[in-house]
Amino acid sequence: MTNEIMKEFEKIKVELDAIVLEGKKTAETYQKEVDTAVANKEKATQAAIKAKQKGDAQAYIKASKEMRNAQDMEQFYLDKFDEIKNDPYITENELNKYRDRIKLKLDSINHSKKIRAGELLKELVEIRNEVAPAFDAGDKTLYKLNHEVLRDNLKPAGSDDRYDDRTLIQWIDMITRQYPAQQLMQYTDKGGN
Repeated sequence: MTNEIMKEFEKIKVELDAIVLEGKKTAETYQKEVDTAVANKEKATQAAIKAKQKGDAQAYIKASKEMRNAQDMEQFYLDKFDEIKNDPYITENELNKYRDRIKLKLDSINHSKKIRAGELLKELVEIRNEVAPAFDAGDKTLYKLNHEVLRDNLKPAGSDDRYDDRTLIQWIDMITRQYPAQQLMQYTDKGGN
């Protein structure tokens, strides 16, 4: 299941990368148009200056007109570029569809892994419940050995009367008795509801 979900996320990532790339291409197109308009304006400005210096009124009028047109084009593309510069690449509806796809997959894996984790916690409790009676019986047998068989009643009850390594039970208790672990096991008991 996890591999399937990771493949779906990779697929979505590829789709999103394509959307971003398309948006960047559009921005680059407008930037190129701005650059072209700036170059045309500069060229027209130089032509107007030369025409004015030569005293050629017709050439000056023509160059001035071209300069204004280039300025208008520059402003048009600057406005277009500014318009798209910070706009999202997708609509609100498309955004919600992507979010829903992602969250649906996350909900799916979250639910199934919670169930699995809860089952593992319950298995730990089962292990503890299997081991605890054996430890208790072993302790009683050690006590019997020391006090009834050896008949050493003068010796106080001590470590020879008990099995020392109870870390397995302690570790399991520490894990499974915490409130979040209890919640997870309840979640599993209720079938994930």
